Amino acid sequence: MLRAVPIGTRLAIVLSLIIVLMAILGATSLIRLQAIDHDLVVIDEHRIPSLHAANELNSQFLTMRVNTANLLSAETAADRQRFNEAYNRAQEQLLSAESHYLEGIQSPEALAGFEATRTELQRYQQLSEQLRALVAEGNIAAATLLSRTQVAPEAQKVSENIAQLVTYQEDQIHLAAEHAHATYRSTRLGIIEIMALATGLAIIIAWLLTRSITTPIRSAVQVARNIADRNLTGDIQVSGRDEATELLNALSDMQTGLRATLSEIGESSDQLAAAAEQLAQVTNDTNAGLQRQTEELELAASAVTEMSTAIDEVAGNVSNNSQASKEAESQSQFGLEQVRSTLNAIEKLSASIEQNASNSEQLANRVNDVASMLEVIQGIAEQTNLLALNAAIEAARAGDQGRGFAVVADEVRALAQRTAHSTTEIEAIITAVNDGSQTVKSSLSVSQENAKKTLDVGAAAGDALERIAQLVGTISERALASASAVEQQATVAREVDRNLTNIKDLSAQAAVSAEETQASSTALAQLATGLNDMVARFKV
Repeated sequence: MLRAVPIGTRLAIVLSLIIVLMAILGATSLIRLQAIDHDLVVIDEHRIPSLHAANELNSQFLTMRVNTANLLSAETAADRQRFNEAYNRAQEQLLSAESHYLEGIQSPEALAGFEATRTELQRYQQLSEQLRALVAEGNIAAATLLSRTQVAPEAQKVSENIAQLVTYQEDQIHLAAEHAHATYRSTRLGIIEIMALATGLAIIIAWLLTRSITTPIRSAVQVARNIADRNLTGDIQVSGRDEATELLNALSDMQTGLRATLSEIGESSDQLAAAAEQLAQVTNDTNAGLQRQTEELELAASAVTEMSTAIDEVAGNVSNNSQASKEAESQSQFGLEQVRSTLNAIEKLSASIEQNASNSEQLANRVNDVASMLEVIQGIAEQTNLLALNAAIEAARAGDQGRGFAVVADEVRALAQRTAHSTTEIEAIITAVNDGSQTVKSSLSVSQENAKKTLDVGAAAGDALERIAQLVGTISERALASASAVEQQATVAREVDRNLTNIKDLSAQAAVSAEETQASSTALAQLATGLNDMVARFKV
């Protein structure tokens, strides 16, 4: 029955039952605790206040009796006044206690008792009032007689009624306490019973749940052990719809699959053994043919190798000639490039010489300009000297007043003389520079002529080298054509030799592969035998 429910659902149901039992236990405990709480509330809010009110009634009534008795024995009016006031206070407090007691009454029985007590109190109060009136009139004898014959017996009845009220409230408190204790005992017993029932149900449910889970798992473990022991016989009994059932179904499918697989492996190993034997026979035949082919290829390879060697020698000679032609062509091209570079350099040199000649001519013109400026400066210096001389003469005529002017004039004249001297020296230098620039200009003109001649000679040499390079190129092309033809022959010969060598190597590899195939065939046959032995270990 439980096996028809999944394990997760089973666990959920069990946990739900446990939770329900716990909820029932908690609810029962709460209900019983509520009853106990009600009894305690009745005791605290009704019984104890009523008991206090009854005790207060008794206390105030006793006070009234005492003050009434004191009135009879009072000697002065002040004492009687004090006792009357005390009586009145006790009477007021008695009325308050009656109200409090009446508030706590909850049963007709208690109300009837209280009403009887209050009736007796009222009668006592009436008699007390008569007694107090007699005392106030001074008739102590009549008051004493009234107290002994009527007030005292009535007071005794009232005391007895009040005592009954106190006893009643004490009895009610004891009854409420007993009821609370009985509720506690019944609650404890009920909780113990519910706990015992819940524990028993939990144990039974746990046993059933554990059995429903472990039984199929043990079956699955036994099936797995049988498979591990290579025992595939026997069918797996499966029942239920839980996860353990799915596990047993999976193990059953695996057992069936292993049976089919082992059967197929056995059949395949038999076929493999037969194929290995056939392959070994074919490999032996192939080995014999490959050995004969290898011997014939070695003979053909030797002949082609000799022919290839001869062609390589011819190709080497032609290649050497072609290489020499290439080197001659290269050298002629190099010489031609050098001549072109030299011509370019000479052209640049000629342009530089022409530029230098132009610059030297410009320098000569600038020098002439400077000479003209110097002549102007020299003229200015001479005029300044004459002016300074005239100023000195005028200063001499002026006497002492012209001494300062004379000193300035002397300084100006000395400056003019130094300027004239400097211009003379600069003029000499400019003349020398002008002569040098003329010499440079002449030299540059000669260099320019020589550069033009050299340029013409270099151009002629370049033309000659270019024609030589063309002739060498033609020779090189013809040598290359011859070398190419010989090289093609050598390449073909080498290719044939290489192909024969490759064929020989392939034949050798094929022979090795055939031997390996034969070894593999033997290994396959052994493997097939091993597979059969392994399959035979299983009980299918």
